[in-house]
Amino acid sequence: MKWILPVFLALIISSGFLSEVALAGSQPLSQELSEDETYSDADMERKYLSMLINEIDGLEYLIKKAQLSFDKDERVKFQYQWLRRDLALMKVGINNHINAPRTAPRTVAPLSGDYRQ
Repeated sequence: MKWILPVFLALIISSGFLSEVALAGSQPLSQELSEDETYSDADMERKYLSMLINEIDGLEYLIKKAQLSFDKDERVKFQYQWLRRDLALMKVGINNHINAPRTAPRTVAPLSGDYRQ
């Protein structure tokens, strides 16, 4: 059952459906990055992680629609609360990383520069 969430997320994101959901201030994750955008900058990373949180928030719309259309006669029921819990855990982890204090660069001992005896 652990494979359900990653498969569900991959299907939702690859389908492009999130781009149809009106997410304020967000672009769909399926949109390709331009060549000049890199993840080496901490501020850029935080920006994209914030966008990811917006995408996760946008999944609630799809979850509600799916939950309203489930078949009550099905023998095996999809656990929507488990999905919501897992998404909430992902958001907490991402927020913890975004809000973590930036560490100061460590000091490096100066080189002596004298290599002769």
